[in-house]
Amino acid sequence: MKRRARATSRAGKLKRRLLRTKRTSQQASSEIREGVSYSSGCTLTTTTDLDTEEIPAPQKPLILQRLSSHPGRSLVFFDLEATGLSRTSQLTQIAAKVANTDTTFSCYMLPTTPIHSGAAAATGLTLGSSGGVRVLLKAGKPVNSVSQEDGLKAFLEWLEGLAVSVVLVAHNCLKYDMPVLLNALQSAGLLARLEESVHGFADSLPALKSALPQQVSYGLEQLHSALVKTPYAAHDAIADVSALEKVVVKAGADVLSTSITLKSAVDKLQHDAASAVRRVSLDVLVSDKSLSSAIAGKAAASGLSYHHMKLAFTRDKDGGISKLFTEKIGTTRRVTAQKRIIAAVCTHFQRVIPSPASVST
Repeated sequence: MKRRARATSRAGKLKRRLLRTKRTSQQASSEIREGVSYSSGCTLTTTTDLDTEEIPAPQKPLILQRLSSHPGRSLVFFDLEATGLSRTSQLTQIAAKVANTDTTFSCYMLPTTPIHSGAAAATGLTLGSSGGVRVLLKAGKPVNSVSQEDGLKAFLEWLEGLAVSVVLVAHNCLKYDMPVLLNALQSAGLLARLEESVHGFADSLPALKSALPQQVSYGLEQLHSALVKTPYAAHDAIADVSALEKVVVKAGADVLSTSITLKSAVDKLQHDAASAVRRVSLDVLVSDKSLSSAIAGKAAASGLSYHHMKLAFTRDKDGGISKLFTEKIGTTRRVTAQKRIIAAVCTHFQRVIPSPASVST
């Protein structure tokens, strides 16, 4: 009797109503994503013109696994100089130093693409010719350089020769040095070989921010000046790794607190690459101000491309975009619930997709 009374109470009715609303919303989103062949009442009497392409379900945020504490691991500080700031930039120099030792590595690498003017100004590395041969120049003078593949192979051989479990540490590692290095290794077909010696990556930037919360600037030059108090040749990779180690030691920064496993790093590389392709497809919506760059990035990270949005609009011109954008990922919306943004995207597709009437005429 008590259970029946609770079920008929106002709170019980509200709870059931909310559950029905949630199930209805989930069903509507699923029908938009899965196409007409999965909707109720759909039969398989014909096989032509069936809308069966599935829009991907919302992708959950990538969870990066942190390296566990292990006394046998060695920190190797590394730094890259490259042709630009893009994660797919080619390398011009790679350097590394084993923590608490004098063991170092440095190699100049000849890119096949131009060096961005900003990168050239910072590093002093430019391209030129000597005796009719294309060469890499440092401050206008030729330096011994090797191809991208040969330089990466030399770095891997050096790491393997250390015969230790390596954690690669760089300043702003997770956002720049790590993806640039992994992209370069992948392009050269050498990514799998990294597993033989490297167990993960660590980023000194967030570790130093945590260790030095009152610091005004966290650029390596500024940190070195404040803590070590001696000048050094910034933006030369071998000088940068030595400076970084000194700064980390002086600050007492726990770089392993910002580490991720190599598997997580590779997963992130693949996730970011796929998301970047989807984000490029949304440029047309950003250029006509239907989406902001931030919202386009969120949509791409959730698994959506321009084609998926167009498909949702085609399936349901009145509510397809809304159902797709407002689908829940945990407690947040897949893209947004803002009606203004949803309406702007719908208006875009109304312009680019001919109505049946205009097609027939």
